[in-house]
Amino acid sequence: MRRSFFLRLGLVCCGLLLSVPFLNPYHYYPLLTFYSEWLAFAIGLLALAAVAIAQSKNPIPVPAMCFGLVALTVLLLLQVALGRVAYPLLSGLGTLYLIWAALLVMLGAWLNSELGEETVSRTLQWWLALAGTLAAVSGFVQYYRIGLPPGVYVTTVNQMSGTVNQVNNFADYLGCAFVSVAFLHARNALRLWPAVVCALPVGPDPRPAITEGFFEIIKANKEKLGLKTIAIATGDGEATRNGSDGARVNIKKAGLEIVYDKTYPLATTDFSPIVRALQATNADVVLISAYPNDSVGMIRSVNELGLKTKVFGGNLTGPQSTSIKTSLGPGLNGIITFDWWLPAPAMRFPGVMEFLKAYQERAGKEGVVRVFELLEAELHTSMGLVGATSFFGELGVEGEPLAVCIMLQTRAMVIHPVSKPVWRRVHDERSGTSSEALLRDF
Repeated sequence: MRRSFFLRLGLVCCGLLLSVPFLNPYHYYPLLTFYSEWLAFAIGLLALAAVAIAQSKNPIPVPAMCFGLVALTVLLLLQVALGRVAYPLLSGLGTLYLIWAALLVMLGAWLNSELGEETVSRTLQWWLALAGTLAAVSGFVQYYRIGLPPGVYVTTVNQMSGTVNQVNNFADYLGCAFVSVAFLHARNALRLWPAVVCALPVGPDPRPAITEGFFEIIKANKEKLGLKTIAIATGDGEATRNGSDGARVNIKKAGLEIVYDKTYPLATTDFSPIVRALQATNADVVLISAYPNDSVGMIRSVNELGLKTKVFGGNLTGPQSTSIKTSLGPGLNGIITFDWWLPAPAMRFPGVMEFLKAYQERAGKEGVVRVFELLEAELHTSMGLVGATSFFGELGVEGEPLAVCIMLQTRAMVIHPVSKPVWRRVHDERSGTSSEALLRDF
């Protein structure tokens, strides 16, 4: 009984090791990971102590990975002894990490031999899945600046890092949590719907949801624009095929006729044959499901060849990126695709809401049929310059594109008010037409 208690206590500590350091909300300069690292170290030692107290019925295993970690430890110590490192204390800290990691590897193997792989793996996956869910929630709390006590994780404007406090590590941790959800579902420990809710942001019907907004626009303007036929070009990848699979469901609901539906290899670099084939169908709507590189190549080719269609866009991944927006410039005019922005307080950067209001008023006066609006407001800090980039896509009467791609910029030390918005001509290379767009001068 005593042995079983300490073994299971050690397993619980391992679960805490996978969760508590990543849910620690307090991070302070100059070392933001100080408390998280010490929590991990303390919990790891507690787990080792708990299992060490328990009487083992099997020999303590030493996995091959431990020898590699010990060898690397010896190498670091040898470099310090030979004076080959500039900061010996950092190497000393590295050796402590490696020794601790080797002990944890032995701990995992020991628990596996005593409790069985099924018990250990399923328990740890549950801990990771639940902690990942809580970490994701903390990211939304941070992103939308919900009131928190002073000192509770360092907030970064327009970035989501949650209690993990670093964007890339936050993404890695959530990725591990997603894998845990998949593992639990595969082992019949978690039913399908809870797993889908945990792992996907698009609801219970994920494939059609990808292009649902696109087809809402189509249905709302079907009669006015005379939309009857659609052509589909899909990159031969899993995510892009999923997007097109869902689009076919939405096409049926919208009552459109598919006149072209083909895939192309992801290695494609010349998209002109595809664009010519699309043009030959004379489709009213052209839907593309593509990865970033494909999207850029397709959009450039569409502009160069002057594809004539009433609606162009769909599941184009890539134009959501500020760098791609900047690269394509006016080539994005008239395109309807998804983007990320919500009118939440955290996203209302200076000038954004004023731009929205002015643009909508002007579009109404011009008689433009506003079938789609997109806005991405990203705040970047570099060399003392803070810029917010926004993108709107609009489809005008008779399919003539009216679009605007603006850059809102303000110096870090602004001592004068922003100037009045002005309207300027924006030329659409694809249709050969020009339209007025609202730009802000700073």
